[in-house]
Amino acid sequence: MAFAWLHPILQLLVTFLSAYVAYMGVQRFLFTFCKMKSCFFAWKRHVLLGSIVLIIWFLGFLLGAGYAYLRWGAVGLTDDHFSTAMIMLPLLAVGFGTGMALRVPAKRGPTVPLVHGVCNMLLFLLSLWQIWTGWEVIEMFLLPA
Repeated sequence: MAFAWLHPILQLLVTFLSAYVAYMGVQRFLFTFCKMKSCFFAWKRHVLLGSIVLIIWFLGFLLGAGYAYLRWGAVGLTDDHFSTAMIMLPLLAVGFGTGMALRVPAKRGPTVPLVHGVCNMLLFLLSLWQIWTGWEVIEMFLLPA
């Protein structure tokens, strides 16, 4: 039963970390696109922590889906929680891929950074929704009646 709590606890903790990464991303957006030169952007920290967040969200998806399959013999039983995760999967790939592309110093236009930022902010917002839907899953399946 303790294994059942690994997914929700891990995902909740990494979502807290994602708030900090999103804050750093907003600072970068303000500096780059709004010309607010007073914004500080810790680029290496943003890259490291952002990569950790995206990887752990993906691994957390595998943990949750794996647990559901092993426990109930199927995935998708959690309705909105699973559906939102399925929306998040391609966004994780795009967010990670654009992040890796931005690590290479090159002259580029605004498209890749904007796609990266929009994609990852959508992920952050969806992760907040996942907390809500995840709590419903916890109440239905993990807490004693």
